[in-house]
Amino acid sequence: MVKAVAATAALQIAEKPAYPFVFNLTHEAEARALTHPRGFLESLKRSFDRQLARADVRLAYWFAIDITREGRLHIQGAYGAVIEADALKEIMWAAWGKWKVNPQFQVKLAWRCCDDGWATYSLREHRRVSKRIGQTFTLTRPLQRDAQWTYSEVREIMSSSSKASMQRHPVHPR
Repeated sequence: MVKAVAATAALQIAEKPAYPFVFNLTHEAEARALTHPRGFLESLKRSFDRQLARADVRLAYWFAIDITREGRLHIQGAYGAVIEADALKEIMWAAWGKWKVNPQFQVKLAWRCCDDGWATYSLREHRRVSKRIGQTFTLTRPLQRDAQWTYSEVREIMSSSSKASMQRHPVHPR
């Protein structure tokens, strides 16, 4: 969960706004990913990365696999806004399939700016999902580097703040 929060924070401080997304998989995409030799998550990531490359789009993103109460797997994530939402929907449909009925309800993009709570929410069922598919979270390498930097900066700030607080209010043994 810390990686997802750090990745979201890194997206938030980037030049472009960060947006959350939800993608509901087709039954075919879910079945294909469940039988993929490299695993469910890796199958979806590879397919998405391939479609991004075909469209010549460099997108910083993370996503997690979530599950509904009924057991339907779907994708929740965040991305840096370097592409129009409609173009990104087309890439996602090419990567993960498009519903034949009501595809306008399959993808939800850019409805608000992304915040840290989205990462926590997206991974709330991590244990339940991981029992079914294994790994549940992925992010792009550039975003991983940015997230590591963001995490270390936050740790440094927290450490400095803690030290300053201890100097102002030393703890005395009784």
